[in-house]
Amino acid sequence: MNESRHMKSQNSGEVAQILQTLSRLYAKHDYEAITMEMVEKNLNGLDLYKHFGSKEELFLHLLMQDIIDWITAVRESFDDGPYTVEEFASKWTQLVTNRMRLFRLLTLLYVVLEKNVSVDSLTWFRLSYKDELTSMCSYLSKVLPFMNPVQAEEFLYFQVALGNGLQAMTNLSPKHLQAFENANACSLNGLFEERFKSAISNYLKGITSQ
Repeated sequence: MNESRHMKSQNSGEVAQILQTLSRLYAKHDYEAITMEMVEKNLNGLDLYKHFGSKEELFLHLLMQDIIDWITAVRESFDDGPYTVEEFASKWTQLVTNRMRLFRLLTLLYVVLEKNVSVDSLTWFRLSYKDELTSMCSYLSKVLPFMNPVQAEEFLYFQVALGNGLQAMTNLSPKHLQAFENANACSLNGLFEERFKSAISNYLKGITSQ
């Protein structure tokens, strides 16, 4: 599947229906449990393989859809500012907290997806991601005038890494919680929003003090 076909597929009604089906399945099943056969079985006759050649390619499109939806949400939540660091950190944390799937998919991108998709598929994703990232960096520079586009890009990478790490540390399994209790140790379980907001605020304060 070449890049131009990817671009057409991303906006087609059939692909939108396929991604909606995948989204519902992913809400109930882990990535490892989902197969192309499972997705196709839930499509009411749609030809899955007409648009996607592999599960990894399918999830790559779901990730791009989530990125676009997230950027749209950011633009709808912020006007041109300016905002104080605390105001921005609070609103940004709320947006992130409502879109935790994006972090899970970004983790999959680097751990699984990029290893198992075609070069054409990954090139399409990288070109699309680059365009969205450039647009977001420019927008953030308006919302937070003390950040230039380079600093905005670094911030976006920072908050993704932060979100990935905190998501695992603050959403512990019952077994892991029992281990913390047995060890008489404190965990961060359930503290994602608090710790994320604090880290974002401190990161931005570091930029303002430069």
